[in-house]
Amino acid sequence: MDPGTATAMMKLPVATADTADPNGLKLYRKLVGMIIWLYKTRPDMAFTINLLARFLHNATKAHYDIARGRPLRYLSGTKFRGLVFSPGDSSEWHLSGESDSDLAGDLVSSRSTLGFYNKMGRFGTVSYNCSLDKKIHTATQAAETHALASMCKDTIWLRQLLHELGFKQAEATPQDTDNRGVYLQSTKQVNHAVAKHFRIAQAFIRNLSDDGVVAVGKVGTDKNGSDMFTKALSKEPFFRHRLKTMGPQDCPGPSAQ
Repeated sequence: MDPGTATAMMKLPVATADTADPNGLKLYRKLVGMIIWLYKTRPDMAFTINLLARFLHNATKAHYDIARGRPLRYLSGTKFRGLVFSPGDSSEWHLSGESDSDLAGDLVSSRSTLGFYNKMGRFGTVSYNCSLDKKIHTATQAAETHALASMCKDTIWLRQLLHELGFKQAEATPQDTDNRGVYLQSTKQVNHAVAKHFRIAQAFIRNLSDDGVVAVGKVGTDKNGSDMFTKALSKEPFFRHRLKTMGPQDCPGPSAQ
């Protein structure tokens, strides 16, 4: 889903109770319903699936044409791709993650898109999320803070699961963000009046950091793999983040390029 197509889709007129075509809606829901199953194993499709699912109740033929166009062509050319797991140079499985947000990315509701992923080793995504936040954020730092807090909650569960499986994470789990303000406030209580409406999320992250559960780090936007979960990207950054979240692919044939 390229940026231009995503913007065009969000600007399309939607169906109303008087103009909705029942048969057209049925076709759209059937198509999106099948694609949704890929959410389990194809992180590269997360944002596209999330965007298409926003129109399940009011899609028109124009929405259907977009859904069966570029997304299906992409899937046809990447049908042999999937999640690759590699422990890295240390040959140990360490948990780590990255989070991101797109402030008011939804052009209809002005709600922000939050995204994160956790992986084991150098490559190997074990959980990820792409969702429209229920709240409307008025600042980038607020959206980024809630994205990081959501990832930390997922990390707590993953650390407990790994402990029960015999892979105890002895050290704090790296949790990276590309927002400098969120990074600084993960260890220092520097709340300002403009941040009082998300101070609880800040305190939650700081508490986990103080307890040695997570270690918040700063990563550049161009290297933040979770950027692909919050917005449609152009070719170069999309391929870069896809490699980071899915691992290198051993293509069995030309059709998988």
